[in-house]
Amino acid sequence: MLGFFTENWISKSKTTMYTSFISTSATLFGRTGSTYMAILISVERLVVIKYPFKSGWFTSSKTSALTLVVLLFSFFLNLPRFLSYNVDLNQYENMRIPGLAGFKYLIKSTSVYTNFYVHFRAIHVLLDFWIPLPILLVLNLLSYKQVSFLN
Repeated sequence: MLGFFTENWISKSKTTMYTSFISTSATLFGRTGSTYMAILISVERLVVIKYPFKSGWFTSSKTSALTLVVLLFSFFLNLPRFLSYNVDLNQYENMRIPGLAGFKYLIKSTSVYTNFYVHFRAIHVLLDFWIPLPILLVLNLLSYKQVSFLN
């Protein structure tokens, strides 16, 4: 079985190229989803610690709905990544460019990539990288402060 994947990677087939960029995009989708799920869990934990008698708001159905919202947010935030690349025949194969030699197919950016990332890159980086970290830090520091206050 391993030989099948190794041969395909060495032959650099179209399927291999698609697998490469789709798996990378799926990994980034998972990272975004898990980051925002951690924020959701941190909010719930802080509310339960700080207001234990009012924490009944987090029912199973409400938590499921919030989880769905986080997954949809993560999906739509990462959708441009899935649409930004395509696998095409290598038109440079006969030009003897060392980095492209031996590749029958190449992963190329699409118009979605140029249109989205040129105009919305700053917003995307804020939502995917810079905003979640301080939120997680503040929520966890507040939780820690509340627990240490109670002890």
